[in-house]
Amino acid sequence: MSLLLLPVRQPLLPMAAVCAVLGKLPREVGKLIDCGALQFVFNIQAGAGSRQCLRILADSVADHLNARTELKTFEQVFTRILPGASERVPAAVLARLFCCSTEHVTSLFHVAHPGRRGPTSSPGVPRREVAELLKRRRVL
Repeated sequence: MSLLLLPVRQPLLPMAAVCAVLGKLPREVGKLIDCGALQFVFNIQAGAGSRQCLRILADSVADHLNARTELKTFEQVFTRILPGASERVPAAVLARLFCCSTEHVTSLFHVAHPGRRGPTSSPGVPRREVAELLKRRRVL
């Protein structure tokens, strides 16, 4: 049996992308999440009153498609989501990784956006805060 590979570069996928890849409705993907078939799912909703904003690890989707049940640690997954070792991660980079806006990221991490434009204008978020948020927001 050959393995199916997902041709995606993003480590985290929004629900709509996962539905498209799996050919399932959101409620069907929700059932896969509830039963643990998709191992790493994070809710990155910005505020308490806002609706869920789920991001599913692309590797979890590939594992499901390939019927692999190998358990991964959070540390392995975090390295996949955020490779490298820099102490601070620009909010713009996190926005690309999380498939959301920079404003959403600054709201999640309570960092002020400097209001200027350009490659150095994105506020930095400490790497450990990103790890802590994902640990707290993991959907089990």
